Amino acid sequence: MELKRLTGIITSRLAYLSSEVRLNGSINLHDSNVLSEDVFKEILNIIYGLKLQNANLIKQNIKAIDLIDCSSKTIIQVSSDNSKTKVQTSLDKIELPKYDGYTFKFVCISKGVSHLKKYHFNVPKGISFNVETDCYDDKRIVRDVLDKDIDTISALASYLEKSILPATADERRPSVITYVINRLADEPLAEVAVNPDTKAFDLKPKMDFNSLDKWKDVISKYTVYSLLVDKIYRAYDEQGVNKSFAVLSSLHDLYLNLASELTGDALFDKLLESVYEIVNKDYECNESLTREELQVNIKIVLVDAFVRCKIFKKPE
Repeated sequence: MELKRLTGIITSRLAYLSSEVRLNGSINLHDSNVLSEDVFKEILNIIYGLKLQNANLIKQNIKAIDLIDCSSKTIIQVSSDNSKTKVQTSLDKIELPKYDGYTFKFVCISKGVSHLKKYHFNVPKGISFNVETDCYDDKRIVRDVLDKDIDTISALASYLEKSILPATADERRPSVITYVINRLADEPLAEVAVNPDTKAFDLKPKMDFNSLDKWKDVISKYTVYSLLVDKIYRAYDEQGVNKSFAVLSSLHDLYLNLASELTGDALFDKLLESVYEIVNKDYECNESLTREELQVNIKIVLVDAFVRCKIFKKPE
């Protein structure tokens, strides 16, 4: 599930960037090409372990070179033009003998490069370039990153999520649940005293009725935060009508959808996973939260919803 989510982020953001470059190019707006150089610098660094820099930071207007990694002797041309002429012209303009021993790579940011394999290129002496392995497009980048470990995939998804606008308006719309999670991050949870108004033993019949064995201790322990969550809801409601109602309703709806297939501990597991997915991909989520801290805060919100009977059935 996590791999699917990360892959979706990577493909949607690359598709967005590619479409933007193509559209702007068709009306002679090329600012996005320049910005794309820095985006692809980070993409290639993450996937291939390079140390690329923007060549203009070293020397203004280096011919045929947009990105450079002196340590690995790699030079890269980033272009929205995927023609044979563009590649050959770039090769011809490489400054020699300054870049003797370097490998030239070509990255197209808006179109495919597979057709280039049928052409022969005149490669300057001292420069390494293999059209089969040194040309990159969106498909190649996605294929290569999916061959990497989950940490690399996650790092690329995180970077693209922050640096490229979401592909859809829905993705840009924050979740009300995220607001509550962010507010909990500001609270000193370790200092919260036992809530005298919450009696954990009153919840035991409901936990038994819903076969919540694994989560029984967590639910009993986290009920102490119910007043804290209530305080956050009241503050949220001051910002507008139905704010807390929207949070609790969304949790209830999510529960109903999942309850059609799952019960007991498996259902609580899935609720935690689903809310984590919603909040983690929300651009307004507090970036300083670790995975563990985020999960703790989500558990607090879910236990509060359990206490309020928004999730799981009451005993008959």
